[in-house]
Amino acid sequence: MKILIFGGTREAIEFANILGEEGHEIIFSLAGRTNNPKLPNYGQVRISGFGGAKKVAEFLSQENIDLIIDITHPYAQNISNQLVDAATLSQRPLLRFKRPQWHKNNENDWQEFENVAQAIKELPQNVTCFISTGHKGLEELRTRPDCKFLVRLIAGPKVTLPQNCTTILSRPPYELSDELALMKQHKITHLLSKNSGSEQTKAKIEVALNLDIYIFMIVRPKLKVANEFFSKEHLLSYIAK
Repeated sequence: MKILIFGGTREAIEFANILGEEGHEIIFSLAGRTNNPKLPNYGQVRISGFGGAKKVAEFLSQENIDLIIDITHPYAQNISNQLVDAATLSQRPLLRFKRPQWHKNNENDWQEFENVAQAIKELPQNVTCFISTGHKGLEELRTRPDCKFLVRLIAGPKVTLPQNCTTILSRPPYELSDELALMKQHKITHLLSKNSGSEQTKAKIEVALNLDIYIFMIVRPKLKVANEFFSKEHLLSYIAK
């Protein structure tokens, strides 16, 4: 089969390599928002956006794509929704893989918010908050000069951050011992995170729970309905049918 994989996650690379080894023709698509992204060992790589669902549908037809697989980040709402529309327009099958979410042990583990702006607004006064939500919403930090922020990003911020922010540039995976040292060093009182469900970044959640650091969690966006899988084995088995 000729398969178009929309990536941006570690799992997308794994799927591309497995399916490439099995003899499928792979086109691997990335939005191009990260410098020096990790790439699969198989197939053609396409870096840049398409320009909407109609353009994606045109590409699917032109390239005679047999199957689309959405393995983008759980918060990549726009592209995931566009792929549903493109699949409908082009009459191509679409499969979506989403890694399982992190789950609370009890109701007091964390508070949930729809977006970064809402969470920043609800922070108590004069706290020190570790921000690990990516670039979106960082402009809201200017509204809280009373707080201190530790902001971790893969690439430099796209907006000028206020003086009460310390920025760290690094790429996962993150080890439990390193996250523990980081949060203790900066005397973190609050953690603001997305519920990515990634094993590579889960250590920050475990450390925050162990240190009784308050967790503010941004919930996942609602996506248009698609044939969805939460297990790699299940998805690969479905493709092999």
